[in-house]
Amino acid sequence: MISPFTFEPARAFLLSVSKAEDAAVLLETTLQAFADAMYAIDDEVRTERIPEDLCIEVWLCGMLLDAAANNSDYAQEAAQAGLDDVYRTADKAVREAFARTTGMLFFKKPLHDLREAASLADDCLLMIEHEDYTELGKRLAGTEAGGELIDAVSDLNIRLEDFCDPQT
Repeated sequence: MISPFTFEPARAFLLSVSKAEDAAVLLETTLQAFADAMYAIDDEVRTERIPEDLCIEVWLCGMLLDAAANNSDYAQEAAQAGLDDVYRTADKAVREAFARTTGMLFFKKPLHDLREAASLADDCLLMIEHEDYTELGKRLAGTEAGGELIDAVSDLNIRLEDFCDPQT
């Protein structure tokens, strides 16, 4: 099964998340960069596809947000790529960042909106496998790995979507 942990930029990105002053800001910035590129392609302002490295980072953002939102655990997938420790450190940093609050006693509110970040990740993940938008989608289109990518990202999308908009 395909996993973002098997791609080259995974280790570096997870390390940057774990060392970030505010992991939530790093995730939100990464997701927004992808979304901006996606909209620029839609508006025909941008002609080149979104780089593969950014696609992998967005996929990892989605997984880290899913872990924080739904208590999902991707440690086994990370371990298969030799990234177990790096993943756990990044996961902890993200959970702590989204748990931070401001205010006092009954007037506390979160510094970062986990639902908003998960919603943005959900939107971005919808385009990762699209060959007209991303280098990753173009490279894997029509291959077995491309089908696995679609399955993996679709499952992640469903979990994030359910978290963002729970059906009652």
